[in-house]
Amino acid sequence: MTTAPFQRIIPLERYRDIIAAFDFDHQTWSDAYWMRFAAQAGVLCLDEPPILVKRITLIANDLLKQAKWFGAFQSPMRFVIAAVLVQTNTKVVDFLHDYKRLEEILDQVGFKHGGRYEPITLLILRMNAGHRVFTMLEAERLKNIYKHMKSFHWWITGVDDLPACAALLQLPGNAEVITAEAEGVYQRLLALGLHGGSDLQNAVYILLLSEVRADDAASRFMRLLRQLEVKDIAILPAHYDGLSVLSMLEQPAGVIVDRLMAVESELDLCRPDIKGPSSFALAADLTALDFVRYNANGQGLENLEQGEHMLKRLHALNIAKLVQVSNIDMKLDFEAIGYISPLWPQG
Repeated sequence: MTTAPFQRIIPLERYRDIIAAFDFDHQTWSDAYWMRFAAQAGVLCLDEPPILVKRITLIANDLLKQAKWFGAFQSPMRFVIAAVLVQTNTKVVDFLHDYKRLEEILDQVGFKHGGRYEPITLLILRMNAGHRVFTMLEAERLKNIYKHMKSFHWWITGVDDLPACAALLQLPGNAEVITAEAEGVYQRLLALGLHGGSDLQNAVYILLLSEVRADDAASRFMRLLRQLEVKDIAILPAHYDGLSVLSMLEQPAGVIVDRLMAVESELDLCRPDIKGPSSFALAADLTALDFVRYNANGQGLENLEQGEHMLKRLHALNIAKLVQVSNIDMKLDFEAIGYISPLWPQG
């Protein structure tokens, strides 16, 4: 796989071009909200923005037709799913076939599931190295990871954590070791003053996807958090997963935060004019997508070995972003109350 096309992409500019190609004037607020994340997922697609948006929209409409059989596609999350299918060059019929298989196997192993979390889970599973079909062995390991996660945090662990379980399947080792490591990082961050709960738990799962040790990723997380505090930027628990994504980068915290703030300011000028936790998440993703191509000294990863290293980091970043997406609805509820524009078209 070549890295050359990716090296030529400027993520923020590409995102703007895709956003401009969407017809936001004729969308509901919730559809437009999700289209922002679809645009972000489409940054690495090489189609021209008008063609890309048309492909995403057609697939999203096709998924909506399947909502009779797969209720999760009634959610406007289908635009993000469509964008990932375009990015991965996956046919809808193949995705639906695997979706049905996923449901059947989870039923067979006695794993409670359902709702909008299943399609995101499947997208993550399809990204596993060498993945062909979802197997009973994977289902048992998925169930085991979930069981150990729930043993640490009974009240905040539920079916919404299915995508995170799928992400942790990427890691070597048994479920007990993986979840114990996650709990160790959770308790460390809790002791440093972070708010406990599902936001912190999700952030920790993303930290474990980093190429560095979990404790080192947590140290990066705290350096970023402190840098934001120095700049008097209030960090909410809803921002934790965005900080975890940025913790995958090796650049100095000050450099990352400066770029993050600049990107978020630009996003706030884009349509749709929605601000809040989702803008932070988008800015974090676009910043990570930009910096993942460079080392700590700002040098591009150009030779074959460095390129392969970058692709591994990009792979982890793509999975982390899907874990983020699986929790977006919670942010949407908050923003619908506090940030919706009174002029926003409703149809």
